[in-house]
Order: sequence, then C-alpha cells, then structure tokens
Amino acid sequence: MKKISIAIIAVLAVLILSAIVTVLISINSSENNINQGLDIYYLDMENRTLKSEKYNIVGKTEEEIIQSAFNTMKTKPKNEKYVSTVPENINILSTKIENGTLELNLSKEYLQMTKSDEMFCRGALIKTMTGISFIKQVE
Repeated sequence: MKKISIAIIAVLAVLILSAIVTVLISINSSENNINQGLDIYYLDMENRTLKSEKYNIVGKTEEEIIQSAFNTMKTKPKNEKYVSTVPENINILSTKIENGTLELNLSKEYLQMTKSDEMFCRGALIKTMTGISFIKQVE
C-alpha cells in the first residue's frame, strides 16, 4: 500500500512540476513580443509611391515595438530604388495608445520638412504603424 501511495505522490509531483515549467516557459516567451514580418514603408524614387519591405520587429513592450519600427524606417532600405521617408533627425518624443489609436508626438524637425516630404513621411508612418497588431490608426 505504501508503494502505491509513494507512486501516486511521485506522479503528482511530476505533473505539478510539468505545469510549473510550462507556465514559466510561457511567461518567459511572452516577455519578448515579436511582430514578425512587419511591412516597413519607404519611398520608391522611380514611381514616387510608397513601397514596403518586410522586417522582423522585436520588443518587450508596445512602446519598444513602436520605437523599433520607427528606427527601422530611418534605416537604408534593402532595395536601392527606395529611400527612407523619415529623416535621421526626427525622433519620437512620446507615444500613447488608446483603443487601438496610436498618438505619436514627434520632434520639431518633423514640422520643418517640405510639404511633399512630410506627406510621404506621414503616409509611411501610418502604413507602417497600422501594420502592428495592436495599432488600428495613427494620430
């Protein structure tokens, strides 16, 4: 009888340990949200239209994902016919997300862009940011 009790206790201990390990793994993997395959928009200089390239965006928080996508938009595109629409000197000062709406507060350099550059930049920002799963629109 004691052997059966010990066997039952051992099985229960293994089941409990398995459950704990599963929970810890799921918590650990959710710490790095990955928004894989995000379309980052650039200006196609040949056609003067916005075109996208896929990038993996990684961040632990929504703000980190937004910042990572924004920083990627400022990099040189893979396609040599494309150019970044976001100048290096423009930065995000703050973000706020409410009901799927992203409010972006950009540095004053954004206001110093020409109207056409600003139009392409705004369009690329909206198209890129709304590609992030938790963002539906941008203000």
